[in-house]
Amino acid sequence: MEENKTPKWLIAAQNKSWEPEIIISGITLTFLFILSNRIYNFFGMLTQDFGVFDAISKSLYIISIISLSSLKIILIAHLVLRGVWTGFVGLSYVLPNGVKYENLPKNQRSVKFDTPESIVIKIEKVCSLLFSFIFSSITFILGLIIVFVPLIILFLFGVPMNIISFFSLGFSLVIVLVMVGGAIYEEISKKKSAVTKKMENSILTITLPIYYTNFGKLRMNLVFIVYYLIIFLLSYSQIAKFDFISDEPAKITEFSAVPVLNIDKYKELRNPQLRYSRAIVDAFEIANNKLELRISYYKKDEYTLVFLEENPELQKELKFDAEFKNLTLPNLHDIYIDNQLINDLDWYINTNIETGQKSSATTISMSSLNAGYHELKIDKITCRIRKNEIEKIENWDVIPFKKIE
Repeated sequence: MEENKTPKWLIAAQNKSWEPEIIISGITLTFLFILSNRIYNFFGMLTQDFGVFDAISKSLYIISIISLSSLKIILIAHLVLRGVWTGFVGLSYVLPNGVKYENLPKNQRSVKFDTPESIVIKIEKVCSLLFSFIFSSITFILGLIIVFVPLIILFLFGVPMNIISFFSLGFSLVIVLVMVGGAIYEEISKKKSAVTKKMENSILTITLPIYYTNFGKLRMNLVFIVYYLIIFLLSYSQIAKFDFISDEPAKITEFSAVPVLNIDKYKELRNPQLRYSRAIVDAFEIANNKLELRISYYKKDEYTLVFLEENPELQKELKFDAEFKNLTLPNLHDIYIDNQLINDLDWYINTNIETGQKSSATTISMSSLNAGYHELKIDKITCRIRKNEIEKIENWDVIPFKKIE
């Protein structure tokens, strides 16, 4: 009866759904593998160039990477199963009856083997379910991302950070009040609001009930939890690399007092297509008497400059030697080599051609240093926007290097 009610055009589309599925899966999978670096650079750019709060950028980056990893796994599984499906389609054409029981050993003739045709149907259902699961994952992720869109728009339009900070708190409060208020209203009035009625049968809310009512709510909850937990664990190495936080000390890793080199700190070793979060130098081994240092630009640092210029009394507190009216971004950083402050550095603005990243760059003379191991340390002055106060972050970045004779 249900089959008779299904339109013929829909049955035909279902029977041929494998064709667009394979095409879409293949093209999308290829696109996803080249997208990881762009996602990393995009959210790094939001924090550095537009001042988006690092908590927002990292949250969106985590959501995006988990989504990307989940799509890769599903699409790979889908393409592999479609390959198996194609094999059994061919087998069902050549040997439609499947196993010949009379040719089996007597002890195996009681086993009920599926025919190639029935296997094709089973794999077809799994492939279609996987493809639909992609849509379910995307709608769930989009729902999380949309919440942050109003805040990001404010940053893109250059709204002052202190205003955005207050707005973000108010925005969160409004969302909570609307949700709680709506629930209380519906409970008291025993009527569903117009928004609830529209959302109940929307494409975004109907997907989960389809899964729950057919496979069971407990089972589907477990599937979603385990699935996203596995995806998170597989994505953790990528997530951990995202460290665009401008107001915290560097994480220094040591093992038995021997420094562990971070290749992202050295221009010759790192991937030039990726942004760097803090500072980089030419190389770990310096063979000449010059060391080039680049410190990444952060939009938030401009807010710090304005705050310092408006509060000149902070000069004594921070023991600042520069005139506040002449402050520039490099003035927010103190550069040390082996705890010796380096003064009178000439700075210039550098822009990376491949990533578009801006940085303050300078060349440090190594002529007075002895050959051997040294450490370049950077302290940074930053403004805590919500507290509206200035703080000096010691060991904002630490880069070991070795001078060769």
